[in-house]
Amino acid sequence: MVESPSTTRAFTYTVPSSPPGPDAVHGPVEVPVPQPGAHDVVVEVHAAALNPVDIQLANFPLWSYLPSRLANIEKGVGCDFSGTVISAGTSVPPTYGAGTPLFGLHMPLPPSFQGTLREHLVMNPTADGSPYVVKPPELEHRKAAAIPLAFMTAHTALDGLPPNPNVAVLGASGGVGVFAVQIAKRLLNASRVVGSCSPAKAELVHRLGADEIVDYTKADERLVDQLAKNMPAKGWDIVLDCVGGTEVVRERGKLCSKEGKGFVSIVGDKTGRTQMGGSILLLTHPRIGLRQLASYLKLVPKYQLIYLTPHRRHLSPALELLSRGELEIPLDSEWDFTHEGVVKGAFTRLLEGHTTGKIVVKVKE
Repeated sequence: MVESPSTTRAFTYTVPSSPPGPDAVHGPVEVPVPQPGAHDVVVEVHAAALNPVDIQLANFPLWSYLPSRLANIEKGVGCDFSGTVISAGTSVPPTYGAGTPLFGLHMPLPPSFQGTLREHLVMNPTADGSPYVVKPPELEHRKAAAIPLAFMTAHTALDGLPPNPNVAVLGASGGVGVFAVQIAKRLLNASRVVGSCSPAKAELVHRLGADEIVDYTKADERLVDQLAKNMPAKGWDIVLDCVGGTEVVRERGKLCSKEGKGFVSIVGDKTGRTQMGGSILLLTHPRIGLRQLASYLKLVPKYQLIYLTPHRRHLSPALELLSRGELEIPLDSEWDFTHEGVVKGAFTRLLEGHTTGKIVVKVKE
């Protein structure tokens, strides 16, 4: 049997707040630690990073309609983490033995609903494709925690492009955007990378690898016109949308090349950060599903709403960039785990938008 604490402190939620937002989250509270199995490890969490999906899950309307015995279950918050293995099951290889630093993605799904805003986490690092990797010793936990979901989302979106692609990233200074720019330039050897951001963040986006910056705040020139003015002759192999809205997607036909992936969105048409994204948008925004179907049938210019499949192959390239000293991990802000008001403040900052990189919560000093 794996040694494990019987309880741990965690931030949780039960049902959505009104209005939807950080008030759904509470803690830290004492919650049970699942009994580890032979293939599991117990990780002491050092840091966790916040993502819009965390607050979206906490405010998912379905929770309010479940029977009370299900709705009132303490459900965990957070999916990015970095920590240290403190005990390992008998079937866990030495690679993941006690003392091993790990970082990765752990979704707070049933039956355990373990989020990563907690002090201890039970997981199976040996499962096929599990999205956990060993942390390099020179990488700080606070920065490792900022990588998983955002990096894997960016890598999923850019996967399958032609050699030396031309890449446009909308929202290039945000959590996913900062990694998309670096993956495009430093892993895919992109011929041209353009990122949209405000003038205040232009220096950062240039440093990450963007050849040109387009200013979405310009009052006298539309973003889509700036993208068209800066694009190569054949068009962009991908316009990666990390922002949402419909301004650019309506005119994607004049921006995208025929050989590339076209317009790829990680958020769909929505702009609200408390509203659930991913495949649920096909129900809440039927036009997205129709647009995607028409694109598949080649009736309209290419469009794809991507859904992250957590898999190690989308996280391992981060280790390659780290080993070459070519992965910059911008942190917007750092917050403490110990007080509910502080963590709610971190989520409030996230929902305000316009962050530069990732928001991190320090779980263990």
